[in-house]
Amino acid sequence: AARTRLEVGEATKTVLLRAEAELAGAQSDLIRADNNLSIAKTRLAQTVNISGDYELREPEAGVDFEMPQRGSTGLDFLTADCKQPDIQCLSAVAISNRSEIKASMKRKDVAQKQVKYAKGSYWPDLSIEGVYVREENEPSSSFSLDERIYGTLKLNFPFFEGGLRKAEVSQEKARLRQAEYRLEDLKRSINVEVENSYLIVKREAAVLNQTRAEVEYSRDNFNSVTKQFKYGLADSIDVMDANTLLVTAERELASAKFAYQFSVLSLQRSIGTLLKTITEGQTTVSSE
Repeated sequence: AARTRLEVGEATKTVLLRAEAELAGAQSDLIRADNNLSIAKTRLAQTVNISGDYELREPEAGVDFEMPQRGSTGLDFLTADCKQPDIQCLSAVAISNRSEIKASMKRKDVAQKQVKYAKGSYWPDLSIEGVYVREENEPSSSFSLDERIYGTLKLNFPFFEGGLRKAEVSQEKARLRQAEYRLEDLKRSINVEVENSYLIVKREAAVLNQTRAEVEYSRDNFNSVTKQFKYGLADSIDVMDANTLLVTAERELASAKFAYQFSVLSLQRSIGTLLKTITEGQTTVSSE
């Protein structure tokens, strides 16, 4: 457009030189971006053990990440089956799925059984023994006993042990209390982690929505300034400023999308469903 205006005498040589400089800079940025993309694809191939060339494409809607609508966090796929508020629902999912909670509950169950075993030492020990003896003698005698059967019943009750059994029971009860305290502290920590991750998702979703609006306004502004420049109502500096604003907004939108997707992954890790999601995704890819 600048060259055309220069040819008809509506613009100066400076306008064309400025446009050519802007074009050269954009082409240089494109070369760097292509090189960075090639490096990233090589690293990705090494990470997932892919040989040969491959193509990257955006996931289909509903398959992977679906960008949230305005005023939404986009977490309906995590809280669709829950009637509680989002944060309470996510906390409940985390409590039921996190491996740390399951391990801590196992330790608590073991501690409860240890208390029962320790209390069982108060009971006396009862043992029963039985003996069967058979003898074969040659020559045999009518007065000898060829078979004998007898048994023994023993009841052992310790009358004095210096408080050993009571100390053992107290020790196991203390371990049970420790296991309960660790479980409750772990639940509180996970709830805080889930709430923090949820708030980050809300923040990134709001930033993403605002960045979308910024891109729309920047694109409308660029189109308007470009038309004005075409008809001589704006100069090249206005076009370059509008283009810079649009490119900056689009870059911010790409960063906002990445930040939102990463925050959703962090939330899935917090509630303990990330590994399941990855496994299901691998199954889908292998079947395709």
